[in-house]
Amino acid sequence: MIPQHIVEQVQSSSDIVDVVSSYIPLKRAGRSLKACCPFHSEKTPSFFVSPEKQIWHCFGCGAGGSVFNFIALYERVSFPEAVRLLAKKAGIAVPEKPGPEGREGEKKDDLYRLNEFAARWFTHQLQATAPGKRALAYLRRRGMSDELIEQFSLGYAPDSWDGLYTAARAKGHREEMLLTLGLAMRKEGGNRIFDRFRNRLMIPISDVSGRVIAFSGRVLDEGTPKYMNSPESLLFNKSRSLYGLHHAKRELIERGFSIVVEGYFDFFALHAAGIRNVVASQGTAFTADHARILKRYTREVVMSFDADTAGQSAAMRSLDAFLNEELRVRVLVLPPTHDPDTFVREKGAAAFSDLVGQAPEYFDFLLDHLCRRNDHRSEVGSARIASEFLDALAQVGDGVLREAYRKKLSERIDIPQQYIIDEIKKRGRRRGPAPGDAGETSQVALRLPPGEREIIKLMLEDENIIRQAALELTAEDFRHEQLQRIAGRVFALLKENRWAGSTRLLACLDDEHCARVVSRLISEEDPGGDREQIARDCIRYLKKRNLKEEIGKLTKEISRREREGSSGQEISGLQRRLMEKKAELLKIC
Repeated sequence: MIPQHIVEQVQSSSDIVDVVSSYIPLKRAGRSLKACCPFHSEKTPSFFVSPEKQIWHCFGCGAGGSVFNFIALYERVSFPEAVRLLAKKAGIAVPEKPGPEGREGEKKDDLYRLNEFAARWFTHQLQATAPGKRALAYLRRRGMSDELIEQFSLGYAPDSWDGLYTAARAKGHREEMLLTLGLAMRKEGGNRIFDRFRNRLMIPISDVSGRVIAFSGRVLDEGTPKYMNSPESLLFNKSRSLYGLHHAKRELIERGFSIVVEGYFDFFALHAAGIRNVVASQGTAFTADHARILKRYTREVVMSFDADTAGQSAAMRSLDAFLNEELRVRVLVLPPTHDPDTFVREKGAAAFSDLVGQAPEYFDFLLDHLCRRNDHRSEVGSARIASEFLDALAQVGDGVLREAYRKKLSERIDIPQQYIIDEIKKRGRRRGPAPGDAGETSQVALRLPPGEREIIKLMLEDENIIRQAALELTAEDFRHEQLQRIAGRVFALLKENRWAGSTRLLACLDDEHCARVVSRLISEEDPGGDREQIARDCIRYLKKRNLKEEIGKLTKEISRREREGSSGQEISGLQRRLMEKKAELLKIC
């Protein structure tokens, strides 16, 4: 965890106008600035930034909050990661709190530093040594410009036993860290330690924030294995890593879909051709984690498959992950003998983009694929086609889409529609409901109970009203989940003598939904009137409401106990509490 005083220091050093305007163009609109919201499609600006209050809010989709919430949403990172990104820009060191999490954070920092050192060392070997020239020549034969080589920090691991190990140890990096990341290995049955990567082109693998988490080394001759990857570690999990996402994430959002290729050089070739909304699977099967990661940036995926049937069959087995996450999937199959790398270098970007535009929907492709593999004119073949196709279709929640493909299947293999309907019912839906999108969440969050909404808005704007409310209310007096959290944090800051307005509050709220509520309430116009009187009326209303609820619960409990024959002493105790609550209610009224 990041110490709270560091969070607030980073916030005070990060002017929201400067940060937001570095991502999207802002125009002056009175005391605020406005833009078209980057988080949903719109033509009329509904996204506003308040320099005075250091908040932003979109009145279209409901998103809003502090500078941290903006970075978290825009960069698709967690709140703590957003703090770290802004801290880095502001030149502020971020220590971790002591304890197991803090120690793990420190260890991660050491590992990141070692990977960064290794990436720079490999780059130096490629660019400044005689053996590296061979690797550099190979890259240029593959169509890689100097600009691309630098952009992707490509390097070379020399053909020596311990070049990296020796250099890293000389810079103070611990042997344990080198072994943990798999940059070095210990000889089995001995004490000798040597480099894992030797005589290989080195490709750094980065996380979504651009930090190096692992490496992939490609042979420069006919040796095996063709690619050697870092082992999984505290930083690297191949089932959660997509190569190039750091470079592609904005293009994915702006273009509205992602192209997924298999190899690194497919990625490089498309990137060089100006096609930037692309990520690479690094040769691994797609997982639910991969699908969830892509879903943060886009709702449509175009999968690039090899032309051979075996390759298509193997790749399609991983597409269930996309269906389960309700991502639209289209399938791109290149002409025989081509992969994205060779095709785009031979035919050009426009031809590749044409193929992408023509890529069929997954279920159309699947039906064609199954019919090629099985004789749909035979009963056995039809049964196999129907079984596999319906297994995939059962994972789709869109009833209209399921109905359309139910009809297509029936017509294609000439089986009764009722049979297909019965089979779909047997299979059922194989996943739970998808979570609501940001807009839906924000609308639910902003259906705020009367009284609670008004007093929280007043508290956010006036410390005297916080003091007035704190004398008579607690956080538990609020029924709405987000308002209860907000009230609890406001009261706590006041008690600690740390209340400094809504800006500090947002720095203490690592909760996107709470931030949305706060930004919405702060952004609303002041209705006017006697603020203290309105506050008193709200406090009275909440106390009356809560007392009435307690009285109702006690009345029901007494009736239940009387029916069950509870002791007179128990019932008398409940009746005394009931009379006390009624007396309190009378005083308020």
